[in-house]
Amino acid sequence: GAADRCNLRAHEQWLQRRQMKLEGGFQGRTNKLVDSCYSFWQGASLAMCEMVRRHSTSVAVDSCLDLYDMELHFQQAEVAAHSVEIAADRDGLEDDVVDLDDNLSSRIQKVSDTSGCLPFNQHALQRYILHCAQSVENGGLRDKPGKPRDFYHSCYSLSGLSIAQSCKTIPITSTPLAFDLQGEDDVAATLDSRWTGAQVYGDLDNLLEPTSAVYNIGLCKLRNAIEFFRTLPNTHDELTDLFVEKRKS
Repeated sequence: GAADRCNLRAHEQWLQRRQMKLEGGFQGRTNKLVDSCYSFWQGASLAMCEMVRRHSTSVAVDSCLDLYDMELHFQQAEVAAHSVEIAADRDGLEDDVVDLDDNLSSRIQKVSDTSGCLPFNQHALQRYILHCAQSVENGGLRDKPGKPRDFYHSCYSLSGLSIAQSCKTIPITSTPLAFDLQGEDDVAATLDSRWTGAQVYGDLDNLLEPTSAVYNIGLCKLRNAIEFFRTLPNTHDELTDLFVEKRKS
């Protein structure tokens, strides 16, 4: 990695200034209006800044930086997906997050202006997406009130909402934990050590499954893709040999 070549603090401060105090959403650049698609573009960038910072404090400066320890984040994805499944099985999806029972309160927390591990206001961003970017009448999401809904803004608004709810930025050098999702005790132990709880605004049915801040793919789908591509030639020597063989043929 080459994260040391970036003035991380200056980069992060520029991104943080793109979150507007009144609306709570992000603008794309200075003197522009808030646009819901930047919920992901700016929100995920800030998440990656935090990943780099937390990593750099836990390993040597000259260590090779890999933004994602895949196994660690895949384990978190399984725990998060399990939380969504438990929430979906409840009869009262209209329940506010603050009213959750003990079984879910360890996994899902009511978001506030100061909660969460990301360096922006996760509460304000979720509120903007759900109240201002959502087309309540017809479904889908939009740039801002007065604009039509479309697939692009629906995609990146939901991606940004997922980042604001569930993105984890813990140090990636920690030893991965093995656990059985069928055992509630194991899940609870994993939650205590890894999962601080999704930060959710409003009703329980607002909770989304986590997406990758780096790739913007659901972490379970990302795992499947990586496991597939790992079976293909991927080193320099393997690819060179493959190229030579094709040239000969």
